[in-house]
Amino acid sequence: GTPFGPVPYSERDPSHQFSQELRLVSHDNGGLHWVAGAFYSDLHSVWQELSSSPLNVTPTVPDGSFFTSYNPYTVKQTALFADGSYKITDQWKLSAGVRWYTYKSEQDEFSWGYDAPSPTPPAAATVTKASDKGFNPRIDLSYMPTPDLTGYVTAAKGFRPGGANQILPPPSEPPHCALPGPLAFGPDSVWNYEIGEKAKLFDNWLTINSDVYYIKWTGVQQVYTLTCGYQFYDNAGDGRSFGPELEINAKLSSEWTASLSAAYTDSKITHPNAEYLTYLTTQVTEPDGVTHPCQTTAGCTAPIMNVVKDTASLAVTYSTTVMSDYQLTARIADAFVGSSTDVAYYFGYKLPSYSLSNARVSLAHGDWSANLFVDNLTNKVALMTANNTSFQFNIPQVVRYSTNQPRTVGVQVNYKF
Repeated sequence: GTPFGPVPYSERDPSHQFSQELRLVSHDNGGLHWVAGAFYSDLHSVWQELSSSPLNVTPTVPDGSFFTSYNPYTVKQTALFADGSYKITDQWKLSAGVRWYTYKSEQDEFSWGYDAPSPTPPAAATVTKASDKGFNPRIDLSYMPTPDLTGYVTAAKGFRPGGANQILPPPSEPPHCALPGPLAFGPDSVWNYEIGEKAKLFDNWLTINSDVYYIKWTGVQQVYTLTCGYQFYDNAGDGRSFGPELEINAKLSSEWTASLSAAYTDSKITHPNAEYLTYLTTQVTEPDGVTHPCQTTAGCTAPIMNVVKDTASLAVTYSTTVMSDYQLTARIADAFVGSSTDVAYYFGYKLPSYSLSNARVSLAHGDWSANLFVDNLTNKVALMTANNTSFQFNIPQVVRYSTNQPRTVGVQVNYKF
């Protein structure tokens, strides 16, 4: 039979980043307030991986390499921004701003091996460059009929930079990837439209903040996980996300307070592009090989991955004075995270909902404070993501989930000086 033997493997991914932001802020004069500034970031990272074995030596792969890579990657970003607000009357205020951005990225891919694009070291690295620039505006109009009530409407644009992908082996060679995968993917952008209110009731003993939003998402970046074990990122098409949000803070007594928050999100790629339609109609969702995200391209939609459908949190705090002038505070909180969709070897893994609880007791006196905390009080193991191809190749029999931190107990001492 086939012999088994050790396969030495090593990976080293150093990275360093320099970033700087400068701001100039005005004094409040005549209801006008503004801020302007500049931002710069320079990121350098390297993906270095080595795995080989004498058992893998063949005339095609003479050094026995399964996968060897040296892929330097750089991203440089520059931005100029200005934002201001003007109090039109005692009740009305207008805020607006704009951010100009530009970025340039470059990846030099040098990889070879049995599972790599080339079985032997290439003559030169494959260089992938990408860049983009644009403007992100924001405008907000608020109305304050009383000091305890504010209503607002806002519209704002945001974006994420694009990036580079690793080169996939051609379909004619192992591991026979069905889709070639682009060398680079572009940025995606969103327009967020929101209407909401902020209310203070009963002499600030109760505050209620709520809003409803709608996000128009263009060029959604999604991961394509292929049955050959590789993955790549690409722009999947256009989509949308919408839902309500609620936050309530209540002072139950002079010593007890409670906080509650909740949100619901409906996110979906409503207009997948041609490449993503091909992916959705050919990548099976179950190991039996019969179910697809979409049976046909007509009317095909897909969830935006890793967007949680519903969240909620509840926290109760007790605070009192002990031993004359020591402040004792105890807090317990629970956070609920609803289900979401992820991808591994097959598309459409449903990540189940989970709840995590934390507790903390603090004692403060003057400049000193001491805290005893327990994070993940119930030692819950939550499945947070399934898309872990970057750590290892996907195989149909194994789903590699990333999980949360186990129960953690600690003491923290602070001193202010």
